[in-house]
Amino acid sequence: MRRLTLLIAYLAVVGVLLAAHEPWRDELQSWSIARESGSLGELFAGSRYEGHPSGWYLLLFAVTRASGDFLAVQILNFGLMAAAVAILLWRAPLSLTQKALACFGYFLLYEYAVLARNYALGVLALFAVCALARDWRRHWLWLQLCLVAMLQANVFAALLAGALFAALGLHALRAARRERRLRPRLALGAIIFAVGLVLSLLDMRVPADAGFMAGWQWRDPALATLLRSIARAFVPIPQLTLHFWNTSLLGGAGPAGAPAWLEACVALAALAAAGWILRRRPIALLAFGLAAAAIGCFLAVKYAGFLRHHGHFVLALLAAYWLGESLSAAEHRPAARARSRAPRSALLTLLLAIQAAASLPAAWFELRHPFSRARETAAFIREQGWSQCFLVGQPDYAASAVAIELGAPVYYPESRRSGTHLFWDAERDAHGAPDIVSTVRELARAEGRVLLIANAPLPAERLGAELAPIASFAPAIEASEQYYLYATPVATAQATGAGELRYNGASPQP
Repeated sequence: MRRLTLLIAYLAVVGVLLAAHEPWRDELQSWSIARESGSLGELFAGSRYEGHPSGWYLLLFAVTRASGDFLAVQILNFGLMAAAVAILLWRAPLSLTQKALACFGYFLLYEYAVLARNYALGVLALFAVCALARDWRRHWLWLQLCLVAMLQANVFAALLAGALFAALGLHALRAARRERRLRPRLALGAIIFAVGLVLSLLDMRVPADAGFMAGWQWRDPALATLLRSIARAFVPIPQLTLHFWNTSLLGGAGPAGAPAWLEACVALAALAAAGWILRRRPIALLAFGLAAAAIGCFLAVKYAGFLRHHGHFVLALLAAYWLGESLSAAEHRPAARARSRAPRSALLTLLLAIQAAASLPAAWFELRHPFSRARETAAFIREQGWSQCFLVGQPDYAASAVAIELGAPVYYPESRRSGTHLFWDAERDAHGAPDIVSTVRELARAEGRVLLIANAPLPAERLGAELAPIASFAPAIEASEQYYLYATPVATAQATGAGELRYNGASPQP
C-alpha cells in the first residue's frame, strides 16, 4: 500500500509539472521529424543528423500516426517513466525512504519525466534489466532484449547497457562453469546483444557532412571536464535563478558558484562514496566502474554534454547497487548482506537525499515561469495573421521551436533554406553569421511583408524606418527561447496580442 501511495504521489507531482511545462526545441525537434515523416524511410532519413538511435523516433512515429498534438508525446513519456518508477518501487532492493528519495530525485522527477525526450525509454529498460537480473537464468532472453532497448534509447543508455552486459556476462560465465546447460543461452544472448550493438552504432553514425558531433577530439583539460560532470551529477542543485536549468551551485566564478577546486573535491568524494557503497559487491563495482569509465571517455572525446547527460553517472550507481544486491540475494547470502547493509544504506540515502533536494527549485521555477515562449509566440503569430508574412528566424536553433509550434516553414539565414525542424549538417555554418537587419531588408524587397523571429532584442539604432518591433515574449527559463518579433514594412505592423511588450509603428515604448 505504501508503494502504491508513493507511485500515486509521484504521478501526481509529475502530472502537475507536465501541465505547467512548455516544450522546448529539443523536445519539439524529434516530434517534428516523426510528424512530418510519411514513411519509415523518411523517418530514418530525417533523423540521420540527430546522432541518436531510432528507438525514440519509432515510438514517436507510432504516436504521431494517432495524434498530431504534442500532448501525445508527453503522455508517452509520462507512461514510460510511470512504468520505470513502478519497477523501482516494487523490485529495487532499497528501503522505502530510499525509494521515495530516488523517485523524487532531480533526474527521475524532472529531467527525464517532465522533459519528453529519449531518456525515459533508457531509464525504463535499465530498471527492467536490474529487476530481471535477480532471476537471470529464467529471464535471460527478456534481459537481453531490455539491454537492446537501452542500446536504442540514447548513447548514454547504450554505454550503460555495455557496462551491464559485461558485468552480467562475467557473472553468468562463472555460473556456466558449473552449469553447462547455461552455455547455449549465454552464447545466444551474446549474439543478440552484438547484433543490437551493431545496429545501434550504425544508427547513431552521422553523415560525413554532419555539423554536430561529427568528429572525435580529446578535450583539454579532459580530467577537469570529467570531474565537473560527476560533481554536478551527484550534486545537481541548480543556481536559484530563473535560468536555473543546466546551472549548478558548484563551479563557475562569482558569488553564484563555488571555485573549480571544489568541483574536483565533490567529484572525488562522490566516486569514493560509490566505491564504499559497492565495495562488497565485486560485480556491482565492476558495473559502475565500466559505466563511469565509458561515459567519462565519451564526455572527454566526443561530447561534453549537459546535466541531463551527466545524470547517467547517478543512474549507473543506482543500477550497480541494485544489480549487486539482486545477484547477492539470488546466491542466498543473507548473513553477508546483513553485516554490510547499514553503512552502505546510510551513504546511499544521503546521495539520494541530495538528488531529491535538487528537484525542489526545479519544480518551483517550472510552476512559476514558462520554460519556453515558443508556443506562446507561435500562437500570437497565428492569431494576429502574421503567419501570412514571409517568416525569417535567427538564430535558427531558437526560431525552429516557433516554426515547429506554428507548423509553418521559416527561412533560416544561416543555412539559406526554409523549414521547420533543423538538419544539423555542415550547411548550417557554411555561410557564416548573417547581418540579420540587412538580410531582412533584402528579403522584404523580394518577398514583401517579412516577420523576423529573433531571440534577442535588436539595437534600436539598427532598425531604421523600415523595420519595426511588434511584440516580445520574455523571459523564459530556457534563456535562448524568449522571442522578439520585428516586421517590415512598417505600414503593415500590427500591435495586438499576448506579448509582454507590445509596440505600434516605429516608436517602441520601453
